[in-house]
Amino acid sequence: MKASRLLFACILAQPLLAQSVDYGTRSAALAGHQSVLQAASATLYANPAMLPALAAPAVQLGYFQPYQLAGVAGKSLSVAQRSGQLAFAAGVAEFGNRLYREQFFSAAAAGTLTSAFSAGLRLNWLRTSIVNYGNWNRFTFDLGAAFMPGGPLQYGVLLKNLASGSGTAAREIRTGIAWTLQQNNTLYFEVIRPRNQTTALTFAAKFSIHPRFAVLAGTGYNTPVSLSAGFLLAFPRLRFTYAVQLHNTLAATHRFAFTFQGEQ
Repeated sequence: MKASRLLFACILAQPLLAQSVDYGTRSAALAGHQSVLQAASATLYANPAMLPALAAPAVQLGYFQPYQLAGVAGKSLSVAQRSGQLAFAAGVAEFGNRLYREQFFSAAAAGTLTSAFSAGLRLNWLRTSIVNYGNWNRFTFDLGAAFMPGGPLQYGVLLKNLASGSGTAAREIRTGIAWTLQQNNTLYFEVIRPRNQTTALTFAAKFSIHPRFAVLAGTGYNTPVSLSAGFLLAFPRLRFTYAVQLHNTLAATHRFAFTFQGEQ
């Protein structure tokens, strides 16, 4: 029984970590959109080039239980701070159970190069632990760029997993657009091109029903999540975000995040 549970954990954890732990709850509600996303300190897990657009320092705590599996949980912590034209962020995410565990450490720096263009770098350290088998480490880095000309359209490019070696995730290029409509409603489009894999598309939207409440939803083509949804509840210093991801064959995954924001 122990061996079978360990095998199941090993098979399950790697794609979950690659697709769920390394981005925030708001991204999960928007079908995994990352390239043009502002989500307080959780922007660290999306496109680091968007960090200079943050209005205030922030700390976020996240939690999710994949497929509603008992004893298997993911947790994350991220912090971000902007100073002039520069912004910095760091975070840690953990996934697994007592047999199999993965820890994901990230640090990012970004800067505004012109009034409309910014670039960012994220460094990632993935540590895997298996009971009675040992530990191993993997390192990757990501590059991001964002173009925000000040109108309703924003553009982003994210180059992920720029490291080679056994055990590293496949390199991928993400390009996206965020289109802000009236009343602060936003549409998101993203093209995901993993190396040696099928290209995927995501479509998502944020509907601002009230200045303090927004509904999020998204879907994708060639993505592991068939449908996602959630909501954002915002107060002056505190935000709560919820997301649910529906999978084709397994139970839904629920995600929660609390964000604490400082003064602007």
